[in-house]
Amino acid sequence: MRRRDSKLTISNALIFYLFMGIVLPVCLFGMCFTLVMNHTLRKNAHEAAEQAVETSAVQVDNLISGISYTASYIIGSSDVLEKVQTIEADPTSADAMWAREYLIKCVRSLGNIALYAYNPDVSIITTNGIVVGVDYIHYLDQEDVDELFALPVFDDSFSVWHEPQSDAVTADLVSYWTIRTRGEIAALLRISIPEHALWDNLANHALLQHHLELRYQGNTICVKEFDNSAEYADPMDYSTFLRNWNMTFVATMPTAIVESDLVRQVLLFLLFFLLLLALLFIIIIRVARRISHPIEQIDSQMCRLQKGDTSLSPVLDSYQEIHSLSENLNELALRIDGLVEKAAQEAKQKEQIYYETLMAQINPHFLYNTLNGIKWMAVINGNSAVADMLIKLGNNLRYSFDHKSTYITVEKELAFLKDYFALLQMRFGSGIIFLTDIPQELLYEPIPRFCIQPFIENAMSHGFEGMSEGEIILSAAQENDTLVFRVQDNGAGMEPEKAQALLQGQGESATSTGLGVWNVQQRIQLLYGPRFGLEIQSRPGQGCTVTIRLPMQNGLM
Repeated sequence: MRRRDSKLTISNALIFYLFMGIVLPVCLFGMCFTLVMNHTLRKNAHEAAEQAVETSAVQVDNLISGISYTASYIIGSSDVLEKVQTIEADPTSADAMWAREYLIKCVRSLGNIALYAYNPDVSIITTNGIVVGVDYIHYLDQEDVDELFALPVFDDSFSVWHEPQSDAVTADLVSYWTIRTRGEIAALLRISIPEHALWDNLANHALLQHHLELRYQGNTICVKEFDNSAEYADPMDYSTFLRNWNMTFVATMPTAIVESDLVRQVLLFLLFFLLLLALLFIIIIRVARRISHPIEQIDSQMCRLQKGDTSLSPVLDSYQEIHSLSENLNELALRIDGLVEKAAQEAKQKEQIYYETLMAQINPHFLYNTLNGIKWMAVINGNSAVADMLIKLGNNLRYSFDHKSTYITVEKELAFLKDYFALLQMRFGSGIIFLTDIPQELLYEPIPRFCIQPFIENAMSHGFEGMSEGEIILSAAQENDTLVFRVQDNGAGMEPEKAQALLQGQGESATSTGLGVWNVQQRIQLLYGPRFGLEIQSRPGQGCTVTIRLPMQNGLM
């Protein structure tokens, strides 16, 4: 009787399992993806900041190179030194006036060539207080000049990257370069990059418009605060070291600014993810309801089939798979009807065969005793050939009536075949010979009884029909896990189509002697499966070769 103890409907079960199998993994994936995306976006944001700093650092490097080029040309020029010495010797002379004009042109041309984009202030300060600039000349108090030239920072330094007379760090980039003669300072070269020109060129990215500074040998030489009132929460420093100049370019920016796009992108993803979950839930409910109803119909049909009602109809309004399942159920009902009818017919046939077998049985002891009596009569009368044939016939009958086992060793089957062939020679003549080539180690392998005899008989009856001479060769070999017998004859052969017909049971009549080719094929495949069986190779006038493939049993019966 069919039990219906479960109260869980298929619709609820589908919703639950689809939720566990789809929605839950999607949620877990969404969480993992959010974490990965958050990490990736944060990493990309910081990489963008680092890239912006790297780009500006290249500009700083070019700027320092321009300053160094300008300074190196001026302080290394003998003409510049000569003009400085002329001005110091007599500032009021005509030569000094021409020297000042030369220095002005030199400073202006070099500044325009190397530092044009930064509008530099380049000037030369002589020891007597004359300051020669790009477009000006003015004089300093001698006390200020003496104090400037006496600063210890100029004693051993070739260049100074700050304002030596002030401790305050400005937004301008100022450098001093010493012009020397015979180891003594003859003048100072001052190069100043103004604040607006310097930082407007460097702060070319939105992330860099907060706090920038340039450090030389660990000390800040210029700094720029874009918004002095800003209080940076969790500030982050990004720096790039300019190896050629022993300088470091540093940009400080708030974490919130660097990661400003991160929160917005994560929120958009979460919103999209929630909408996706809602859509999935709606789809799951609809699919569950659409699947459950046809399955309930199939369940009802199976109950009818269980009660013996095979008049089923397919479920049409459903998915293709469920419709196919319904059709298969209907086909199964039809096949059940066919199998029941076939089973009844087979049972009837088995009863008929059993009855015919009983009717055909002859008491084997009666035959043995009769043949034994005839044999002794032949011996008494001196006919040893007849006695020998009777012995072989008795052995064949004894072998045939032995129903205790389906299997027999190769050795015993071979002995039976030799006696059987001797009887055939008495019928067909002795011009046909029987040869065997079987390795000693295969003699104890078990094989089905009578699996070779039909082919010896067919060769004698049909292969050598009308021929007085010929030979039949029985060989055996082991090929991996397969025991292979080959029965070869040099008889008349047959068409390949006829050989295939024999394997399909179409070449023998019901009254054919022996078990028949098809019978042997069926027995082998019933015992061992379709991998094993027979193969016939033959052509007219080229003889026939029958290959019998059996599994190796390693002597186990």
